[in-house]
Amino acid sequence: MANFVSADVFINEFLPDSNFTGAQDKFGEWIELYNNGSALVNLNNWNISENSGTNFTINTSITIPSQGFVVLAYNLTFFNEIYPDVNVSGIKIIEYGSVVSSW
Repeated sequence: MANFVSADVFINEFLPDSNFTGAQDKFGEWIELYNNGSALVNLNNWNISENSGTNFTINTSITIPSQGFVVLAYNLTFFNEIYPDVNVSGIKIIEYGSVVSSW
C-alpha cells in the first residue's frame, strides 16, 4: 500500500449510482478530481473507497497538472454521450473500469 501523501487534490464533482439517467446502474458513474497545488500529481497507487466497503486502487499513471482536472468515468462511451462538451473542453477523461483494481 502506498504511503499517505499530502496533496492539494480535491473531489470537485461526482455522480454516484446514476440509474436516473437511464444508465445501467454504474455505467453513468464518474468522479472529477481537481489539483489545486502548484505541482503535477500522479494518481498511480491512489486508493478510492466506497461506502459499500468496496476499495479500488488506481493501477496506472494518471497525472493531473497544477490547477488541472481529471474525470474518472466508469464507462467512457456513455459519459461522452451524456456530457459531450467535457470531452472537447481539454479536461482529461479516463475510463476507470480499465485502470482500477479491487482490493
